[in-house]
Amino acid sequence: MRRKRINWRTVGRNVELVYKGVVKEDVLHRITSIDKALPKDVVAVILKHLFEKYGCYVDWLHKKYILCDKPLGVRCKQRGRLYWCTVEEPYFFSDRPLPGCFKLSNGYLCVKKDVDVALKRFEEGDCDAALAAMPGLRAEAGEWMLYVSDGEVYECDKTVSIYRIKQECRPAERCGRLWKISKDAAIAYEAVGGRTYVAWQKPATELLRNIYTPLQNDAD
Repeated sequence: MRRKRINWRTVGRNVELVYKGVVKEDVLHRITSIDKALPKDVVAVILKHLFEKYGCYVDWLHKKYILCDKPLGVRCKQRGRLYWCTVEEPYFFSDRPLPGCFKLSNGYLCVKKDVDVALKRFEEGDCDAALAAMPGLRAEAGEWMLYVSDGEVYECDKTVSIYRIKQECRPAERCGRLWKISKDAAIAYEAVGGRTYVAWQKPATELLRNIYTPLQNDAD
């Protein structure tokens, strides 16, 4: 079936030139409208020519979109073998190297380490962004404990035998490698690699508070 002729006026002459392999200027800052207006295979060719000139980079004008051969940032779309993604929290662009940043051809893509951001992304179902925002392997976020594990994590209302965890406990909420443990639980176990570990345990003072109530003075 013959393809419908492309109306390049909807995206501009510069985009057409990039499609033909003549990259006079960056057009990645317009990728949202380009991706919406043109067929996916045409967009893939445009991105291919941009990548050949700039490599993995953030758009030069707004520093809002990334092009790379791997998904970086959030809300990524694959076109051909390349990805275009948005620079949104917890990611940010930096013109200087910072610890843990990914080097681009025109700067660095960095991740804001913030447990509240991690929790927000977790609840939105964006597991990669949630994991990237974690400030460590475990972090407290309000009534939750976020915990990174390749195994299984279970919440329990009391200490149990490691052989009874699956029967007497419940799986913690999971998003990829990140687990959300409720602080209402007395203890949480991690089962990984044939071994069992304590992932989190409520402080003894809190456990005692739940079972001990001071006697009231009769005169009160």
